[in-house]
Amino acid sequence: PQACPAAAPPSFTTVTHLVVHHSAGASQASDWAAVVRSIWNLHVRGNGWDDIGYNYLIDPEGVLYQGRAGGDGVLGAHFSGVNSGTMG
Repeated sequence: PQACPAAAPPSFTTVTHLVVHHSAGASQASDWAAVVRSIWNLHVRGNGWDDIGYNYLIDPEGVLYQGRAGGDGVLGAHFSGVNSGTMG
């Protein structure tokens, strides 16, 4: 198993806008937690970010997953470098 890299302390922002992303393909998966883990792997190991860029992820069953650690108001990496004041 791969170990998680040490995370930097989260930065916070005053949220004034929500940014909603959606997948481009059909929802064919049966293990949504595995999909979230694959997004983490892409964002952290592929992009070199500290965590998932999105604050939260929602699967087609309505299950909410915390993306970026720290909860509400944590500065994400989801909006083309213009993340201040947003959650995604």
